[in-house]
Amino acid sequence: MQSERIFFAHPKGWDDERINDFANAIHVSIENETTHDVLVVPGRDDFNQNIASEGNYNGWCRSIIRRTDQRGDRFYGIIVVPKTVEGIGKATAAIITDALEQRVPVVEADVVDGEMCIAAVTGIETVDDENYISGWKLTTQVVQ
Repeated sequence: MQSERIFFAHPKGWDDERINDFANAIHVSIENETTHDVLVVPGRDDFNQNIASEGNYNGWCRSIIRRTDQRGDRFYGIIVVPKTVEGIGKATAAIITDALEQRVPVVEADVVDGEMCIAAVTGIETVDDENYISGWKLTTQVVQ
């Protein structure tokens, strides 16, 4: 059975427990909606595994969307970003911008009353390009 690989673009400042809990919630939500095996890869894990081969931070950000598997298929089929009030950081903004340009699905996810709520990301807006932690906002359309 083919695996659906999901890139979880979490804030860099989140602790391991928060990353793992949210990644698990994504996994459960998506696995319930598909017949494929689901593999949710937090940005933290992908970064640790691939930064050396990508050369630098910018190279790593570009590789998220452009990387392929041994069959030549896109490595990540979807990008999931947690909903945040404060906005998203520079690396996440770069990944999402590239994903939207390459027509890779991007969704913003939030857990409300134990349920995963999903909104399709349709665009990205620069609010403050000198604020590398939260200088970008997403434009979304509610899906569920």
